[in-house]
Amino acid sequence: MKRHSRLWRRVLSVWGATVLALTAAADYVQVDQNAMMYATNYQRGVNLTSLRGAPGKSPAGGGSDGRAPAGATDGQFRGVVTFGAVVIPKNGATLTPGATFEQNSGNLALPVGKSGTTVTMVLRSSQAGAPFYSQTVSFFFGSVIAPPNTDENGVLLTNTTATAYWYPEPYVGSTNASLGYYYSRNARQVFATVPGPIQITWRKQDSGVAANATNTVTIGGLSYALTNANYVVSGAPAKTPRKLYWTEKSFSGTGKPVSVPSASVGAVYIAYNPAVPQTVATEYSDGYSDPGAGSSNSALPELRTIWYDINQGLILSSDPLLQR
Repeated sequence: MKRHSRLWRRVLSVWGATVLALTAAADYVQVDQNAMMYATNYQRGVNLTSLRGAPGKSPAGGGSDGRAPAGATDGQFRGVVTFGAVVIPKNGATLTPGATFEQNSGNLALPVGKSGTTVTMVLRSSQAGAPFYSQTVSFFFGSVIAPPNTDENGVLLTNTTATAYWYPEPYVGSTNASLGYYYSRNARQVFATVPGPIQITWRKQDSGVAANATNTVTIGGLSYALTNANYVVSGAPAKTPRKLYWTEKSFSGTGKPVSVPSASVGAVYIAYNPAVPQTVATEYSDGYSDPGAGSSNSALPELRTIWYDINQGLILSSDPLLQR
């Protein structure tokens, strides 16, 4: 029997938001990060009004970036969140000797449930709190992430489109970190390739920024405004996933490669992510074969996960990921 690759299963690991089960009559709230007074276009990541300084002050140089100003009153920025309740038996209650816990529940002043006059349930402990669910996802895995429909100040675009206002390729600077997305230079679009929260920095098409702007970049002597957009990518795919069979080493006789028609497809580019890197450090061993055993001509280890062989026109797959 053919063994299909677990690559896609790993790619589609659910990192997304958890939804709590709620009753139909319960009041609940959504934790929506985008609706909170939180911005990423400033020096320290948080800005509630204009710039760093004392809360509620203006002009530029005032505002708050999340830090308490100097000279604040002790305890001024403390808070408390209450959650839960307890069930406490009546202090000094007189119990009936020989009676069961249920029969003594009245003496203990505990909340009970009855069938007629018979106690059938006794509430021994409880927790109470307002239910909530996390923010819904912004995109499914593999979806196209379009530029925001607001400008660098968060104002809705009215006289132009998002694709005309923002440069299609996100700005990454000199970072070498995982981007959390894939930008296709051919399609000129951004694709969601890593489940979970991601941040994309978009650059304005036209140069020129406000005098007090802080989130900017200079390219070729011209200044461009930037904006940082936060998204939550689901682990569920935007399209139906397909099986991919292992095709290498001991699976070469049973694995089925994917044939790519050269007449209609000129090239294949694979968007790797942390769950499925391009290569790994250790070759997969099925426990039965040892490449090159008993020979001085040991075969090179296969460290690739999935790749396109342009000479054969095939998408091939190995699964060293099982040993990670």
